[in-house]
Amino acid sequence: ILITDGANNLGINPGRYVEQYGVPVHTIGIGDPAEQNDVLITNYVTNEVAYAGNPVPVEVYVKSNGFSGERIPVNLTRDNKPLDTKMVTLSGDGLEQKVRLTFTPETEGLFKYDLSFPGLEGELTRANNNKNFYIRVLKSKLNILIISGGPSADLKFLKRTLLLDENIEIENYIEKPNGSFYKRGFINSNIEKYDCIILQDYPRKTSPTVVLNKLNAVLAKGKPVAFMFGQNTDFSKLWRMGEFVPFKTRPVQTREQLIYPEILPQGIYHPLLKVHEDEIENRASWRDLPPVFMNIRQVALKKSATSLATIDLSRSQGVISRNVPLITAFDSGNRKSVAIAAYGLWRWDLLMQEGSRNNENYKTFVQNIVRWLTTVDDSKLVRVKSNKEIYRSGEQIKFTSEVYYENYQPVDGAEVTITLQGNTDAEELTLTSIGGGRYEGSFQVLQGGDYNFTATAHKQGRILGRDNGKFSVEEFSLEFQNTRMDEAMLKRIAQNSGGKYFTPANFSGLRELLNFPQKYITTKNEFEIWNKPAILVFIIVLLGLEWLLRKRKGML
Repeated sequence: ILITDGANNLGINPGRYVEQYGVPVHTIGIGDPAEQNDVLITNYVTNEVAYAGNPVPVEVYVKSNGFSGERIPVNLTRDNKPLDTKMVTLSGDGLEQKVRLTFTPETEGLFKYDLSFPGLEGELTRANNNKNFYIRVLKSKLNILIISGGPSADLKFLKRTLLLDENIEIENYIEKPNGSFYKRGFINSNIEKYDCIILQDYPRKTSPTVVLNKLNAVLAKGKPVAFMFGQNTDFSKLWRMGEFVPFKTRPVQTREQLIYPEILPQGIYHPLLKVHEDEIENRASWRDLPPVFMNIRQVALKKSATSLATIDLSRSQGVISRNVPLITAFDSGNRKSVAIAAYGLWRWDLLMQEGSRNNENYKTFVQNIVRWLTTVDDSKLVRVKSNKEIYRSGEQIKFTSEVYYENYQPVDGAEVTITLQGNTDAEELTLTSIGGGRYEGSFQVLQGGDYNFTATAHKQGRILGRDNGKFSVEEFSLEFQNTRMDEAMLKRIAQNSGGKYFTPANFSGLRELLNFPQKYITTKNEFEIWNKPAILVFIIVLLGLEWLLRKRKGML
């Protein structure tokens, strides 16, 4: 018996799934199948990352049933301070209306914003009259230095993608076959002014030592760098910068191989590889990418490095490499770097622009590299973060933490405890170690509101450090997005399963349908005791005891 309003909020269509259930499902519809008088925010669209001083658009979708002709203000606020307001005249026909709001962030950081409108007299509920979202605000302009070993398709697509963002400025030096650059002045230039450096198929055999020394000097000061390997990368010269590469050993080269990427569990929620917010969509997006090239067969990672993606051996035919990290992130205190051990990434752009597919995954990945490298992390020895900033009521909240010693070596065997503080009493969670100084765990929060969390790491009675963060749980559930009973869905479930549909006013025939016939189940088991030595010994002992008792009582 299924007693429900029929609202299908998540998952597959139950009307189709119920056919596989194998028993009749009788449904009782609760609620009113007619549209209720209600006004709600159904969705919003805005940027996850914005830049200080630049306007940020927020498109809000409002749906109204009833209240036709009513005018209401749609408000955008932060910390109860108004940022923008637009008036909208409600249509009342159940269709979405789009309202465009705009604000200009002034400072860098992670901020929470609120969308809301006042409730109306006679409205079904006011719990769906607001929504919250977070935006990470970065500095207004990012200066990126790209040093390439030569002209290539990878370089062309990389530059074109970065230049799509008007908040990014690029300086590009391309090496000639003789080791000099097409553009002069690199040796005398101030490369410390750049926010991050990308080395694309660089260095090569012809790359001069003076350039490598200059790069070493600026990387030693904590400048973030992305190593994007190429067909002609010289790993012996790259190892002059080995201190900043995520690898513990110098890569061993082999012949060129065609490989497919496979995202690892630790890469699903990492900011570098998050091209979709949903875990399933994110995994599917990486699996959908075409193959690229690799000419490395062996490498070992540093302790502070995290392998986010590797080779999909099930789809990559004739591959010599095994367990080679395709995409690696290195973050140890004030030093960040990324290593991409494949080339031909232009294929993730060009070859995806056919049919229903698009190149958004490549664009987002490139932008993620720059954002992650240029996002300033302080040198905390303990770091903790949640996988999202906004959750639905009842959704699982996943935490990950990193713990380091004072020399930024990862700490294993620590006890990492998270204290979660909301509107009610505080809760505690102990994270589980997953190796390499990393820890993870999860909460499930049901009550809406803003939450603060603090992570504390202990080892051998000593506090190693603390970190904190925040997230929000939406006050309303998905039930408030569709407030009418879906009578058609309930009738379909009953019909497809062989059951019947009832209403609370009339379910008199339900008792007869539940008069199940009696069933008898007989189970028979046979086994030979002579093949079981333990049982045989036990029986012999019992017979021996019986003989002994009979003899003592004179019965023999």
